[in-house]
Amino acid sequence: MFAAKQNKKGLLIFYGTPHCPFCQRMKETVLNQPEIQAFYKANFHLLEMNILDEHPISGFSGNQTTPKEFSQSNHIRVTPTLIFYSTEGERLFKQIGIIADPQEFRWLGEYILEEGYSHESFGHYKRNKRTGH
Repeated sequence: MFAAKQNKKGLLIFYGTPHCPFCQRMKETVLNQPEIQAFYKANFHLLEMNILDEHPISGFSGNQTTPKEFSQSNHIRVTPTLIFYSTEGERLFKQIGIIADPQEFRWLGEYILEEGYSHESFGHYKRNKRTGH
């Protein structure tokens, strides 16, 4: 997978639509923050996918699909949805809905890097971060 070739820890796909107000808000208040961009670019290959797009792309196995079909196969029904994948294309974690706080979005990346998804919910992880545990 492309992320492994770039020495990244994995792939993050931001599933959205051009007219999604929550996607736009996240782009304007979180994803545009330089420290967030630097952290994510250092650790993940990033892709934005328009779940309505019907132009041909290659899926993980190299098969032809479209962003719309790929999104449907990943059960994307709400935007924004963020899915982290391993460098082998295995789905690690799915976050449904907006994350409006840059610090929380940073914690989400750290949660993935620390493999927190294997033993606790992201909600629990965030509570521990807020209380210093």
